[in-house]
Amino acid sequence: MQKVTTFLMFEGKAEEAMNFYTSLFPSSAIQSISRYGPEGPGPEGSVVHATFTLAGQELMAIDSFVKHAFTFTPAISLYITCQSEAEIDELFARLSEDGSVMMPLDAYPFSPKFGWVADRFGVSWQLTLTPPAQAGDLPAGIGKPAERALAGAGIQRLEQLTGYSEARLKQLHGIGPKALEKLRQALGAQGLAFASE
Repeated sequence: MQKVTTFLMFEGKAEEAMNFYTSLFPSSAIQSISRYGPEGPGPEGSVVHATFTLAGQELMAIDSFVKHAFTFTPAISLYITCQSEAEIDELFARLSEDGSVMMPLDAYPFSPKFGWVADRFGVSWQLTLTPPAQAGDLPAGIGKPAERALAGAGIQRLEQLTGYSEARLKQLHGIGPKALEKLRQALGAQGLAFASE
């Protein structure tokens, strides 16, 4: 199967950028890094090739020792969906520091809160806030396997879960203990419950 990976080319700032980016998101780390030695052709210590993850998504980075007439462009952005106001506010502040703001953090017709920045390395980021859940919506954060399992069972609304016992839901591939607990909490918040065993 083919794999698509975002590839970022810096000119001497790859490692600094990766350290900054991985400090912003959970489930983020530099996975591998190789550097130029004294023999070159790039400056010693600069990045030949690196892989890193941001929120579990793999990216690659290099330091180009060739000077180009181009750099990053806002025509391509990393698009981040934030789960809370605090998260989007912090990311916007940190990413725009020493960078530039293309769209200020505000409500727009397409998002309850959105901002677009270029960070100090020139990489473009679009940040959006997930709209608040409506009564009856399935909870966010249950994980893709659980979402697929529920969709496969035709479950699209919270109230549909009242027809299922916990034991029956556990039989659906992808419904683990954490997902089950989130579903139980969401039902309880609406005064609902799973069916009896």
